[in-house]
Amino acid sequence: MLWQRCGATPETLARALAAMSDDIAGLDISGSSGLLGTTGIELLRPYLQRFTYLNLRNVPIQDVGLAALANEPAAAHLDTLLVGGQITSDGLLALARSPHLRLRRLQILDAVASHDVWATLLGSPVVAGLTTLLLARADIDESGIRTMGENVRALESLVLDGSKLHRWGPLALATSPVMPQLVRLGLPRNRLDTDDITTLVDAHFPSLHTIDLSENCITEPAVLAIRDRRGMPTLARIVLERETTIPTGSSVDYYDQGALVSSGMTYHRPCSLKQRYFPNEPVDLVDQNDLSWPDSSAEWL
Repeated sequence: MLWQRCGATPETLARALAAMSDDIAGLDISGSSGLLGTTGIELLRPYLQRFTYLNLRNVPIQDVGLAALANEPAAAHLDTLLVGGQITSDGLLALARSPHLRLRRLQILDAVASHDVWATLLGSPVVAGLTTLLLARADIDESGIRTMGENVRALESLVLDGSKLHRWGPLALATSPVMPQLVRLGLPRNRLDTDDITTLVDAHFPSLHTIDLSENCITEPAVLAIRDRRGMPTLARIVLERETTIPTGSSVDYYDQGALVSSGMTYHRPCSLKQRYFPNEPVDLVDQNDLSWPDSSAEWL
């Protein structure tokens, strides 16, 4: 698929679209802060039927813009959509109710909505055929995970980034019917601790190849649980942050503002963790900063 990145303002986007070659099937206008509300959608309307990929990350289209896209018949060809720009419940509900969109890949960043709204979206026909879903800082709960598992049955790649999954999330994921076919699971920045990670790795993930646990609370018992990975027989790659902190004291006291506070700690690069804990295991431990698509969970679209 060919795609084109262009347009920081309505004027430059209009010129780029007019000059676009016929073989372009996708458009990346991420970060184009000049495209407010429905302005960008109006500019895109004559070209939307050509696109299967549309990247609107960090474009402040707001709820009205997302609603306009969701209700645009020409957008029916889209199979990949990335959005994130001043989206709230109204925009997500408009997306969930779209009579035209039937997506295969979806990424939503920093949308502000209630548990019920997320559950409505995850239970909608718009997302039922997804193979890849990435939600960053989404306020979902057990009902959202359950609804997703019941509705999105072809899911292969799932990323829940910074979604406060500590305590409840791993069990909800472990018992979801969608988990057995997952190939990639990204759970960075969720304050997951030893119990959370043990719950995950003991669950039934028979097809899982990659798991991203970067920027969580990785303790030595958690590393040992990952090494055993009883429920993940095909796991081949574990993604961690560049300096993984392994507490050496008796316990982890608390996780505060992203910082691990403990009675003692040591720092390990993923390669040193591999040498220390996985010397003979057929699994790679890799630095999140060294990855690019399709391995980085931030770029699984």
